[in-house]
Amino acid sequence: MRRLWVVFVVLMGCGLAIPSAEAGQDDPRLKDLFGELKTATSSLEARMIEAKIWKIWAQNDNPRIDALMDRGIDAMSISDTDTALAAFDQVVKLDDKFAEGFNKRATVEFLRHDFAASVADIERTLQLEPRHFGALAGLGEVYLAMHKKAAALKAFEAALAIDPRLEHVQDAVKELKQQLEGNPT
Repeated sequence: MRRLWVVFVVLMGCGLAIPSAEAGQDDPRLKDLFGELKTATSSLEARMIEAKIWKIWAQNDNPRIDALMDRGIDAMSISDTDTALAAFDQVVKLDDKFAEGFNKRATVEFLRHDFAASVADIERTLQLEPRHFGALAGLGEVYLAMHKKAAALKAFEAALAIDPRLEHVQDAVKELKQQLEGNPT
């Protein structure tokens, strides 16, 4: 379970500071960054591109949302899931088009073992930002926790189609393929 927590939190981008600027999943810079991500020649290069993408995804033009995101992320960092969930609940009420608000709430729900709610918020994240490799990788982790290996594999493979250098996800795909060979679930 510890591996799941570490991988999920890293993939969901929990450690990012939230700059105050108008952007988010509709930022025009993302198109080029996703192109660069697919052609990254090293894991280091991919991590640098990912960081730029996460920074853009986290941006919002509403200072109230920025403050709530900061509060939620800070609470997550000390495992205060009640405070984090309350903060992210407010974020998505204030802006139901802000993918990263749903993504962060999905992370908290996962940590609280509310897998159905986590899946629902990941699905909403992906409706708003279909290229959200972190949400896709997180979906794979949720499905693993739910013992749905075939669904986890599908989610992980979708994440790798966007970000081929997600090493933790590559490892999970390899392991799941071995487990599912001749025995899909």
